[in-house]
Amino acid sequence: MAAILTTIAANVATLIDAMSIATGSTYDWVTPNQPDDALTSYPRAIVRFDEEECNDRDRGTSNNVYALVAPMKIVVDVSIPSEVPVPEMAAYPYCYDAVDDLLRLFGKNPSLLSGGALPIKYDGFKIEDYASGDYFVVKRITTNWLVPYTRCRTNPTITGL
Repeated sequence: MAAILTTIAANVATLIDAMSIATGSTYDWVTPNQPDDALTSYPRAIVRFDEEECNDRDRGTSNNVYALVAPMKIVVDVSIPSEVPVPEMAAYPYCYDAVDDLLRLFGKNPSLLSGGALPIKYDGFKIEDYASGDYFVVKRITTNWLVPYTRCRTNPTITGL
């Protein structure tokens, strides 16, 4: 069985890969977790978990499970479709649209792990200049999400009940 965070990250990547204009998104998204500029189009996303926090001190221990929260980052690179006088400024609307697509995605799919995950919580975004070397790829957005879930204390590779 795959680790819980691996399963959640894979589920998120699958959902992002399915986002398209035909399904109600602003953009046709490409397969996530492909950071090679030569292999991708935009917007593209990298899904990652860098840490995990335990909520047992706040929620107490019950039902033989650990109460956990994993801050998830979805890093999105956006591009502008054509040359403009100030590409850094022209990219902002594309950034906001990409964030809207992700908000819509998790609004339709609030839980990514049956049995032990609670609805994902949005925790904001940050836009940064991205020195990609490509005139058209100028911004990187880091969106932050909180993924609450439980793990069984006796077998932490499965979700709690």
